[in-house]
Amino acid sequence: MKRALKPLLECTLAALTARTTTSPPHALRLRWPGVQTDLASCSYARGYAAQGYDDSNKSSWNETPGKVLKPEIKASAEAQRQKNRRKLIQREAMVKRNRRIHATGGQPSAMLAVIDDVYDDMDVVDVATAFQRVAKRCGTALMRKQDGSQTWSRLSERLSALGAHAFSRQKRGHNAIYVLWAHAKVEMRVPDRTSAFEMLRELNSSMESHLDEFEPTRLAVLLWCWAKIQDSCVDGLQGVPPDDVRARAAKLVLCHVEALGPRDICNLLWSCAKSKVPLDDQAFEHIQKWLKLFQVTDALTSQDASVLLWSFADLQHQPDTDVLQLLERSLVDDISRALPKTISNGMWALAKFDHTLDDTSLLQIDAYVAEDRPWRSQDIGQLLWAWAKLGHSPSQSAMSAIDRRVRHLMDHFNEKDLANTMYAWARLGHTPETSDIASAERRATMLFDNMSMQELTNVMYGLESQVSRHMPQHALLSRVAGRIHESTDQQLIHLLRNFYAMSYDMGHGAMNRVRDRITSMEGDSERGPKFYANLLWLFASMRYHPGAEAMDSMSRTCANFSHMLIPRHVGATLFAWNKLGYVPDLDVWDRFCAGMSSTLLTKEWSARQLTYALWALGNMRPWRKPRAEHIAQIVALLDQSDVRGTILSSNGLLRQLYQANSLMRLGDDDGEAPLLVLPEDLLVRGHEEWLKGGDEYRSYGQHEVSAALARAGISNEQEILIPETPFKVDIWLDGARMAVEVEGPTHYTRTSPTVDPSATHMTLARRIWMHACGVRCLYVPYFAWATNDEAAQDRYVTEELLPRIEQRNGWTPEQLAVV
Repeated sequence: MKRALKPLLECTLAALTARTTTSPPHALRLRWPGVQTDLASCSYARGYAAQGYDDSNKSSWNETPGKVLKPEIKASAEAQRQKNRRKLIQREAMVKRNRRIHATGGQPSAMLAVIDDVYDDMDVVDVATAFQRVAKRCGTALMRKQDGSQTWSRLSERLSALGAHAFSRQKRGHNAIYVLWAHAKVEMRVPDRTSAFEMLRELNSSMESHLDEFEPTRLAVLLWCWAKIQDSCVDGLQGVPPDDVRARAAKLVLCHVEALGPRDICNLLWSCAKSKVPLDDQAFEHIQKWLKLFQVTDALTSQDASVLLWSFADLQHQPDTDVLQLLERSLVDDISRALPKTISNGMWALAKFDHTLDDTSLLQIDAYVAEDRPWRSQDIGQLLWAWAKLGHSPSQSAMSAIDRRVRHLMDHFNEKDLANTMYAWARLGHTPETSDIASAERRATMLFDNMSMQELTNVMYGLESQVSRHMPQHALLSRVAGRIHESTDQQLIHLLRNFYAMSYDMGHGAMNRVRDRITSMEGDSERGPKFYANLLWLFASMRYHPGAEAMDSMSRTCANFSHMLIPRHVGATLFAWNKLGYVPDLDVWDRFCAGMSSTLLTKEWSARQLTYALWALGNMRPWRKPRAEHIAQIVALLDQSDVRGTILSSNGLLRQLYQANSLMRLGDDDGEAPLLVLPEDLLVRGHEEWLKGGDEYRSYGQHEVSAALARAGISNEQEILIPETPFKVDIWLDGARMAVEVEGPTHYTRTSPTVDPSATHMTLARRIWMHACGVRCLYVPYFAWATNDEAAQDRYVTEELLPRIEQRNGWTPEQLAVV
């Protein structure tokens, strides 16, 4: 060891003694041929003998080293010195070029002048620096400038000339990442996209083999670049590595998560979300632990917090509550400097997590929104959706500012943003100006062909919420009805409910397609009784009779799963059977009643639901008799103090109870115990309210029938309570002691356009009840009455009504079913 160190010490001593006072500082050289000659960077890795040291002449080595060198070694040493000198000159030239490139500030015209001047000398460092500066300065606006497009084209030409292999020799891939970052920053809006994507593929290939040599922060940026470029890929062009390569890069970053900064974490999560690179639970735990441990919220900007929240939501990972609170604070603490999209993305993610924001945070966001900032249509849609999802009602000033932006940007809304906006109008109970609603409807009509069924469902929900102020046009509604068979079960229920609220007739063609779809999947347990109960209720409310086969199918399913029904769905099924005039078979009826009984024992029923159930069962009484024990269960629940108090304070419920009590007695034998025995106070009050009658309503048809009877010489009165009976009738003929009921569309249901409608159970039960009470009555159905045609009306009175009036002969129960 000592013998090996001795030549080195002698070499160093000779170099120090040879230095003169006139020598410049860099003249300190080691007289050791073939080795790096600057003392500060001396390398001994090659060994002494390999560099020409002659061990037989040690004494004269320091004084005359040239005498002991072989000629070929001397030539090699000189060549090495020349090579080092050239590298130094090249490096100095590169530094000067880089300074000139930096001095342009990324301004395209100035950059173009520098590129033209040094084009042939530019190496990978120069090209990467120029790309990065131009992209950072101009962003996506680069290609809107002529000099920007020219600058990018010249840089791309030089990049192609150098080739991707020039980058593969560089460790850690700094310059290649700069080039990728620049293309990602301008979102691939470049003159020649095909060539650009081809070059990017070559660059990626040059880096894939040594990803493990990259620093974690560089890998995070690289992942961001790949995700951004992939997001811009169109027309089959692909400029990013396969999924497995990106997943490997993500794992390499996560192995060193403690070395990452806030922005690196943002880049990592965002890129994984955009590229659909899955992360396991352990990776998320590492990231959350890092957020908690280092308390980086002080270093996070609003943008960082928004990116993290959006990424967590898109990756479908629910962060811990304390992490969400930390990110919420970061989102609003720096809110004055945030962009609108930052706030909308963050709010969207928090709504996805059902995270309840602090009142202070919500007030800060409301104040921010009220300042008339440059919101995009996407930002508006996301923010309004988030408010609706969180159940937050923003301030009036905030909504006014949003309305102004909606009005200004309506022509720029895409399908999703428009659907989210209109959905939020409905959920928030917001009432925009009528002109804004009409504009939204026109935009929806324009975008209709590209809308998904969920988007159409949201649009219809928004329009239905504003129907009292704006009735949608037939053009849009008919097109939605034409696509209703494409909807999911949940969407179907919502759309039918919208059409019903708008009083829009979809037509038998669209309704029949819905019916066929439902009957083809009878007994689907995944749908459950809730779906069928709602569908039955909607069919009945829209006065559409789907036919006996469809009614049997849906009723069987409701009966099979009736124990799973909630009170509202029990009432909906009974209502539909009554309204559609449907009589279930005995097996279905028994199973449904058994399920209702278990529901009465296990579910909480309101006073309105109990009263309605009794009334509906009463209407079914002439065809299907309910069991006494089920009626007793309902009556026992009615006797509860809170339920009793609610009924006694509602005139409508009292009238309905009295009617139910009367209907339950129809068809009882003289000696048979009554099915329904109401508490005396409820029965007395119900009778009193029934005699008072409800809100008086006189239809247009009722006025026309009364006038036609008067023209025929028959005096009559409208809305008269018949003495000694519980009935108020539309028209009373005092001379003939007969009643005339004018039955509108709500009394009937239609099975097809070519068949006259049939009366509902509720209509038939009332007729039977009136006949049982001794009331002689004539019934005028709406489809037999010629509205606005006096000659036809007089003819109907003469031919159909007068003969029975003269004979004082009303319709009998046997005739009621065909009237």
